[in-house]
Amino acid sequence: MTAQEIKNKIDSISYYQNRHIKSNALNVCDVMIKSKLLTEYGKSVVEKIKTEIEKIKDPWLWNDKPEFTDLHDIQNKINKLYRILE
Repeated sequence: MTAQEIKNKIDSISYYQNRHIKSNALNVCDVMIKSKLLTEYGKSVVEKIKTEIEKIKDPWLWNDKPEFTDLHDIQNKINKLYRILE
């Protein structure tokens, strides 16, 4: 994938009501790690962000109300991924 395609993918998952934001963020990390766009250092940064996302519990609860702190943390990690591509 090109950098613009990955940015578009990040943009498509970065909205408030996205119930699968954690799994989508992990998928974006995998795509970035497999791509040839990043240096080894860039890939290690993405791997670090991926492990941080994995540690965050899924923000969507059974009663359709997200846990805002977890949602905010994941959104911050997604923003970091986006900045890596700029």
